[in-house]
Amino acid sequence: MAKTKTIVAQSDITAGQMEDFWRKVKDGTISGSCLDSFLRNPSRFNPISLTLVRATRILGSGKVLSTEQATKAWGLPNPGETLIRYSEEDLREAAEENKTGADWRLVYFSGQSLREQHAKRGDNPESQPCFYKSWDWWLKSKEDEWANRKPVPGYYLLDFRGRFGRTSWDRQNEEIVKLGSNFERTHEAVVTEAAMSFFMTTGERLLGDFYHWGPSETSNGLRVRVGCFDENGWCVGSYRNPGYVGSDSSLRVCLSRKFRS
Repeated sequence: MAKTKTIVAQSDITAGQMEDFWRKVKDGTISGSCLDSFLRNPSRFNPISLTLVRATRILGSGKVLSTEQATKAWGLPNPGETLIRYSEEDLREAAEENKTGADWRLVYFSGQSLREQHAKRGDNPESQPCFYKSWDWWLKSKEDEWANRKPVPGYYLLDFRGRFGRTSWDRQNEEIVKLGSNFERTHEAVVTEAAMSFFMTTGERLLGDFYHWGPSETSNGLRVRVGCFDENGWCVGSYRNPGYVGSDSSLRVCLSRKFRS
């Protein structure tokens, strides 16, 4: 007669945690690569990161642009699976804010500088998206320091609503500080590439009637502004000194959430 083998194990795992585990397997939060990594080396701590599938379920397909989509749009090599350096809670908060007027989106940024983006897209209105031809001041050598800067590539959580118009650059910073240490004024190269990536992928024209007032400083001490994206192209301009208090509602801020790691 065959013996029955009984396995008795002690664990702190609750039934609710098990249910949550299988939910994450089903919706893609725990991906095949995560499981494979664990099975190959279960003794190593391997935190499960947020997957693109889960991010899309939270924000909605129209609010997410993948590595594959962005690199294809720009004709760049696909680096493969890219870590999303945000938590599920970060995206849930963004999704809730979207219900009340925000426009948080998760988009892959390849790391191109503004100059590199210009080299690829040019300034011909017949080939959209393009840069606004008449504003070419930033292509001159004296603007090299900031125009050639390459922010860190990866997935960025950006709010394209545009906030804090009709005030100074300094006061905008004060408003950003009030939101907490998790938010910052996005680099102009990130906003530009992301907006063009969406246009090339979906046809949507972001920042159509306002500028993102960025962190970069020009050779003569002004702050860079980008946007007002219409059929003539994407504008790269500059505006006044940071302390100027104006009434221009078109000078706004596209926030980004800082990476978790």
